[in-house]
Amino acid sequence: MYNLYIEEVYKNMPFIIIIIFTVIPLLVGSFASQNSISTLGDYFIYNRGMGTTISFFTVYATWWSSFAFLGSISYFYSVGSVYWTGIAWNVLFGILYMWFGTRISRYGKAKGYLTPIHFFSDIYGSKQLNNIVILVMILFTIPYIQIQFYGGALIIEIATNGAIPWQICALLFYLVMIVYLWAGGLRAVAWTDVFYGSLIFFGMLAAGAIMTAQVGGVDGLFQKIIEQRPDLILLPEKSSPVGISTWLSMFIIMPIGALMGPQMWMRIYATKEEKTFYIMPLLISLATIAYLGSMLAGSSAILLKSDGVASSDAILPMLLVEYAPGWLMALVMCCGAAACLSTANSCIHAVSALLALDIYKQYFRPRSTERHTVFIAKISIVAFSAIAYLALVFSESPSSIVQTGYLAFSGLAQLAVPVIGALLWYRSNSIGAVAGVFIGVSFTLVFSLWDIAVFPLHPGFIALILNAAVFILCGVLLPPNKITSNKILLYRHGSFDDFR
Repeated sequence: MYNLYIEEVYKNMPFIIIIIFTVIPLLVGSFASQNSISTLGDYFIYNRGMGTTISFFTVYATWWSSFAFLGSISYFYSVGSVYWTGIAWNVLFGILYMWFGTRISRYGKAKGYLTPIHFFSDIYGSKQLNNIVILVMILFTIPYIQIQFYGGALIIEIATNGAIPWQICALLFYLVMIVYLWAGGLRAVAWTDVFYGSLIFFGMLAAGAIMTAQVGGVDGLFQKIIEQRPDLILLPEKSSPVGISTWLSMFIIMPIGALMGPQMWMRIYATKEEKTFYIMPLLISLATIAYLGSMLAGSSAILLKSDGVASSDAILPMLLVEYAPGWLMALVMCCGAAACLSTANSCIHAVSALLALDIYKQYFRPRSTERHTVFIAKISIVAFSAIAYLALVFSESPSSIVQTGYLAFSGLAQLAVPVIGALLWYRSNSIGAVAGVFIGVSFTLVFSLWDIAVFPLHPGFIALILNAAVFILCGVLLPPNKITSNKILLYRHGSFDDFR
């Protein structure tokens, strides 16, 4: 009888691990909510009290999404060495996070900013620019959220051998997330990200170790690839759609696009001490060690699934089901789901801030109390999550996690131009900001969605160049706005006392 009981437990171990994975964030979020209060500062930006450890984990877990976990393995499997540029863009992300973060954080603390829009509004003083920034942030964050839930739900569906359809998995993830977001805001998100971030790092390395063991170790792996698919360990030719131009485009677009996402702005505002920004490049760079696991897993998949698969995004879950014990398979898949959910929760929380503070409070009820505004943010989380879920269920599955994420980052990256202008150039003006962002986003959408491959570089990268050119041209030709110019000059001299 005892042996039968043990056998039954072992048989159901994948389900047990998945249940534990689902419950832990609820417990962590519940614990975090005990220290939460219904104020704008606490719910949205942790009362600007986020220490270095928590800050690193929540930035890391938010930055490393399904794109980094499932997408990187898929790319190594289907395209080859091109994704090694991921190491470069992670290093650049850390450096840019330090550069932007120190400056935007000083603005935020001096002026009490809570959302990205407060920065743009205060420097440029343009409702048109505020509206276009809100639109861009929401428009390009929605597909990014969807690929997180799709990736996480797909993993669990495969882990349970179809017993739990991905639509039900996605709904479950939404419900769990709503509970702890409702209870604790950014505080709950940040604490759960410590759990998620740890799973992401070790899960990626574990995936590489498991898959490499199936092909005779690292030496055997690359010897066989050299013999069978040497094209996948060399950088593609210039004429290839994923050649050197893709390296360059991804290297620039990925970190800039991620930094311009509203979820990163909230973390910058929430950081307690400036020293946190200076150590972030080192921590983020060290974390890229996890890409060794992605590379080994994706490279092993080249040999283990040489006949191809219907969707390369599902290659890791498929291999884990086939080659790993049930408990280990479920554990690594939960690590993959952690990458998806840790990004989704941050994005949904950030969008709720835009909806509650920059739309509802700004245009509908300017005198709403803090408690009421926080309640509206919570309602926004439920409503926005429901809309995103329905859009995911009734739309076609994303053709590629990497390509969808690439498009999202390309759109968000266009906001970097007016941000850099506000930080550095006294001739920056709202007309150039609006025109540049509009042209950049329009170009990105047209040439990405319609797949018009007529340029050597990715449309998002070219759009960024056009955006900057328009912004600079307007700054040179148009007379500077005195208020904007004075604020930028005062900031550059560190004079916040006279910041009007």
